Amino acid sequence: MAASLSKHLRLRLRGGGEHCLLPSRASTSHTSSPAPPPPSRPPAAAEPPPPPGAGKEASAWSKLFLFAPGAITFGLGTWQLFRRQEKIEMLDYRTRRLEMDPMAWNEVASSTALRDPAALEFRKIVCEGDFDEEKSVFVGPRSRSISGVTENGYYVITPLIPRSTESGSLQSPILVNRGWVPRGWRDKNVKDLQILDEASESPEAVKKPDEKGSWWKFWSNRPKSSPEIEKPRIPPVRVIGVIRGSEKPSVFVPANEPSSGQWFYVDVPMIARACGLPENTVYIEDINEDVSPTNPYPVPKDVNTLIRHSVMPEDHLKYTFTWYTLSAAVTYMASKRIKAKKPKMSAIMLCTCSGGQSKFEDLPRSPESLATRDFSENCSSSKIASRETTPDDSQVNEVESDLKETLSLNYEEARALLGRLEHQRGNFDAALQVLQGIDIRSLRPRMTSAIAESIKPRTPPRSSRRKSSQGNGMLVHMSMHSVSLLLEAILLKAKSLDTLGRVADAAEECRTIIDIIESAWPYDVPDGTAEDCKLIDIFHSALEYLPKLWMRSGCFDEAVIAYRRALAKPWNLDSQRSAKLQKDLAVTLLYCGVEVTFPQEFAQERSLVTPGNNLEEAILLLLMLTRKLSLREIQWDPDLVNHLMYALSLSGHYEVLASHLEMLLPGTYTRSERWYILALCYSAAGMDDSALNIIRNGFSVLERKGKPHVPSLLLGAKLCCKNPKHASEGIKFANKAMKSFRSHDLHFISTAKHFLGVCYGPFSRSSTSHLEKSRLEDNALRLLQDAATTAKYNPEIMYSLAWENAMQRKLNAAVESATECLEMVMGGSVSGWKLLILVLSAQQNLQEAEAVADFAMDEAEKNDQLDILRLKAQIQASRGQFKSAVESFRVLLATIQVKKEVWKSTTCNEVKCLQKLEMDSWLDLASIYSKLEAWHDSNICLDKAISIDFFHPKCWHVRGLLLEAQFLHKEALMAFSFALSIDPDYVPAMVCMAGILRNIGGNSLSIARTYLRNALRLEPTHHRAWLILGLVLKAEGSLQEAADCFKAAYELRELSPIQDFSEQLPIMLH
Repeated sequence: MAASLSKHLRLRLRGGGEHCLLPSRASTSHTSSPAPPPPSRPPAAAEPPPPPGAGKEASAWSKLFLFAPGAITFGLGTWQLFRRQEKIEMLDYRTRRLEMDPMAWNEVASSTALRDPAALEFRKIVCEGDFDEEKSVFVGPRSRSISGVTENGYYVITPLIPRSTESGSLQSPILVNRGWVPRGWRDKNVKDLQILDEASESPEAVKKPDEKGSWWKFWSNRPKSSPEIEKPRIPPVRVIGVIRGSEKPSVFVPANEPSSGQWFYVDVPMIARACGLPENTVYIEDINEDVSPTNPYPVPKDVNTLIRHSVMPEDHLKYTFTWYTLSAAVTYMASKRIKAKKPKMSAIMLCTCSGGQSKFEDLPRSPESLATRDFSENCSSSKIASRETTPDDSQVNEVESDLKETLSLNYEEARALLGRLEHQRGNFDAALQVLQGIDIRSLRPRMTSAIAESIKPRTPPRSSRRKSSQGNGMLVHMSMHSVSLLLEAILLKAKSLDTLGRVADAAEECRTIIDIIESAWPYDVPDGTAEDCKLIDIFHSALEYLPKLWMRSGCFDEAVIAYRRALAKPWNLDSQRSAKLQKDLAVTLLYCGVEVTFPQEFAQERSLVTPGNNLEEAILLLLMLTRKLSLREIQWDPDLVNHLMYALSLSGHYEVLASHLEMLLPGTYTRSERWYILALCYSAAGMDDSALNIIRNGFSVLERKGKPHVPSLLLGAKLCCKNPKHASEGIKFANKAMKSFRSHDLHFISTAKHFLGVCYGPFSRSSTSHLEKSRLEDNALRLLQDAATTAKYNPEIMYSLAWENAMQRKLNAAVESATECLEMVMGGSVSGWKLLILVLSAQQNLQEAEAVADFAMDEAEKNDQLDILRLKAQIQASRGQFKSAVESFRVLLATIQVKKEVWKSTTCNEVKCLQKLEMDSWLDLASIYSKLEAWHDSNICLDKAISIDFFHPKCWHVRGLLLEAQFLHKEALMAFSFALSIDPDYVPAMVCMAGILRNIGGNSLSIARTYLRNALRLEPTHHRAWLILGLVLKAEGSLQEAADCFKAAYELRELSPIQDFSEQLPIMLH
């Protein structure tokens, strides 16, 4: 029996030439012929025997060599302690030097300083002179973090030359590192200097208008040139800096190239030669903190950065701990390695035959492939015989029984073991060559049968069931170890193919594993299967690996099918693994760009409602994962919320995202971030009041703690900009945010000024004092102009500036700003076109406004043409072209009716916008029919509008106008009263009710005057309110006040647009 075991073990591991690599399939019986003898070795010269004790001496030296890494790492740790002490002394020296008072450069510019500038290094000096901008050198690139955003730029080094006319000027030129500038400042600064020089030298600066203006600039006016201004005297530049030396570049920094202007590090002598100065020129770094907000660049260096070093003393302590820890670890491993016993060959053989994890890596390795190595039978016998112990009798019986039962699988098992070994050693070509010899197709039925029968109870012992085959060729029983070994071989084959670039073939091999196990277990993993079973681990690895292979091969539809197949059945996946598959499937559905239909048979089996498209399925998966996050079933993953935000932004269901964010447990986000994200969700869903309430609550809590959240403040200011009633609150938010910014945070400063200027406009119109109102209006325009100057080419600021100018009836400035806004966005803003059309209509250029509306409809997208078409219809009605206006409204309403058919696929905000547009169109059409005295058609249109929104004040206002036109004053008064009961601040209803009360006369005049005063307080540019107020004052005998009211009404009537400017938001949304 021992001889038979030795023979079978040799057959498993032997590897010769191409004729004896593995036993052939024909040699599977017990009476196989013996293997041919190995080729004879050529005779070699007799070698002298080694001296006695040489092996032991070499072994002792090799053992001592194991402790060398521990000694080296211990020395490195000690060296870090010395380096730490040196760094402390160096930083103390720099700190003491920088704490000294600045010295005047003219007093210390002696021969000693010029001979040895290093003696004065890190001393502060003060000097005056003029910068020679033409000789500036830009050293970089150098990165700088601004409010968490990293931006690349350069250090600008400019010679500071003496000014002969100034007594306090320095005597010899020096080099000054003025600080950091952004990348775009490098070329722009040179151009600006050239322009300023030409402007200062020319007798008059004449700015010619652009003759190639855009197609919508035919109405814009250009300012005339200003007269010549005498050039003022420029004071000398005062520099406070620190004397420094040249930088020591690392080996990775390229060399400077003065000829091409490329400077990568500071080399003072080389820069001095490039600037035409002596090589011993002193070099200082500017540390002046007085930076002008209007000219923030260059940004001087901070004094604290001069004290700091790339490696601080506390870093040396960390390095010391690391080296000492590593020294202890390698010393411990060396001691354990010396005491460790060598593994026994018999145990390795038993582990190999039983399908366990063999220790092939402990054997001596060779650069040759095991698949082509020539093993000598004598050598193998000698290695086996050299082992001290042999397995016990029970293990030998078990191995021999397995070999006799499954003798026909020895060929495949041997190849699987060799393939695993080659894959572990990185020989993927050899591993693939070995594993391709396994015929999985013929073995697949036996493997499926073995997996299916693995959970059944075993009745007879293995010794009594040698073979279960019969004479008709039934299958031979296969052990689960053999099945696991073969499945692992398929998985390793797939990984080898993947490494060699054959990704599609690797996916097919990986799919074979899933097909085999799924055919054995068609529903799920049966009960009683061990969770730590090797078969289950291989199966789970294949489930995760297959979709990744399809993704890498570009077959996104196959990847989605593989993900769905892995998640369709309960395969005993742990929560983290299942969550990862769900997340990967959701990400693939969101970003792959391929629509993969959900399988209907899967839904029919479980009576489920299937997702309509990839987006719905992705949202469903992400919501499930968010639910697991809230229950702490899986670990926190911030990418889940980001993907869910993106998916819901595509679908428009932001309130769903907000509800799931509220379910997250405290600690997932900080309180400020949680409130900010919730406010963003509610704002995107159109629930601005809810978003503003969240911002208020968060602001009050964080203000008490003294930790304001700047993004929340800016969001609160933006929300207040949309509603004039919250203007004062928006001013508070914007001012609070302004205090949190530094002088160089230009982007945030311009954003805060933008919101502040927008809020000042409505706030000024609510003021009762005329002087206060004028002051606030001027502040609004000034802030918006400052924001536009700071943030150049910002269309949103230009739109707000145009809107504020229009509200103040500065129409020429409004046209100019609206034109610049459209130029910046290349005519792609519907809000900008609408504002421009309204401003032109306020200038009574109706024909030009209609032409712009036609052009805007050609430039705008199909979904954005409806608002412009309504404006065009209103322009036609104002010009008396009622038939054309009715036709335009007919086209508009027909388009809206078509869009109703697809409302199921649109977002909630889009539905609300369409409904409001449809209601306004019916009301406008009703007003046109009332002018034509077509009362029946007018009432039909009005009923259509009321059916859309019964409780909208505009509907009842139009009904009151119709009744008033038919001289039904009592019914009209009731309609206007109902409109005011819905919205007490609805100005048109106030004005119309005051008009009816004026007609009634008597005691009703005082009530009418009260309504009109309140209306003008809310909307001071309402010309009809001024007209009726003048009539009321005239009836009361106040003729002078009545005349002023009539004058204001006339002036405002000449500047009134076809649609009130207040209906447009002061900030540009699209």
